Amino acid sequence: MHLGDLYDALMAGLGDRVDLRTGVEVTRVRVRRAARPAVGDARTLVEADLIVAADGIDSPVRRSLAPEAVAVGSGFAAWQAVVPGFRAPALPPEHRAGGETLGAGYRFVSVPLGDRAAGRGGIYWVATAAGAPRPEPPATQLTLLRRWFATWHEPIGELLAATRPEDLVPQEVRELRPLPRTYGFRCGPGGVVLLGDAAHAMPHHLGQGACLAFEDAATLRSLVATAEPGAALGQAVEAYDRVRRPRTTTVVRQSRRMSAVVQARGRLALRARDAALGSLRPRILGQAHGLAADWHPPD
Repeated sequence: MHLGDLYDALMAGLGDRVDLRTGVEVTRVRVRRAARPAVGDARTLVEADLIVAADGIDSPVRRSLAPEAVAVGSGFAAWQAVVPGFRAPALPPEHRAGGETLGAGYRFVSVPLGDRAAGRGGIYWVATAAGAPRPEPPATQLTLLRRWFATWHEPIGELLAATRPEDLVPQEVRELRPLPRTYGFRCGPGGVVLLGDAAHAMPHHLGQGACLAFEDAATLRSLVATAEPGAALGQAVEAYDRVRRPRTTTVVRQSRRMSAVVQARGRLALRARDAALGSLRPRILGQAHGLAADWHPPD
């Protein structure tokens, strides 16, 4: 789905008791055993029974509480874009479900969006290349992408031709190494929990990052739904770490294995990769699909 649709759905689920504050940069994090946890900027400190740090891979909350977990490059540069429906090429039946293609250090994935995505449908694509992010402006980077993928099968060339520089989102693929020692920090009547990329950012080769974030949220909701501030909420914070850590660690490990496959370059490495990929990738994806399909929040 389009990110705009996701935001709309999440915002629509908020009740009138929610106080939204935008443009706040968290520069202070306070976690003391006997006091309510608090976060704030240079002027304001906000206390709460439970603080959920869902603030991404560069989470200032995580940096304060789990400095051992550092965001590092995964050895890839990535580019993504959404080609809106009115500009998207007409795809033959064999490509309408999207697909993934691997090359020597390169990867291209395309996924059609739903017809109602942001009211326009369209096709999402992401390309990765081994190496550091490019410093050039988006128009130049788009020209490079068209050159790099010029000999690849369609609809890759058609999608790149339909992409405009303002559609392009360049980024570095990063991950947390190591993962935080815990996802829950108990203090006062509750504590602080890490959620999503703030807890377990990983290479996106299995497409499970956002999925795990939703699972984190559903799990946390189940654990704290009836927990009153005090011993019960503090125990829920600790239970959140116990429940989520084994699963996220497994998915991160699988994602890193696939990252090593995608990074293969050189004739011998590619030959070995292609020989092993037929059995390796279905097994990895089968495990990942099984984990996703079998998961449910705790009772």
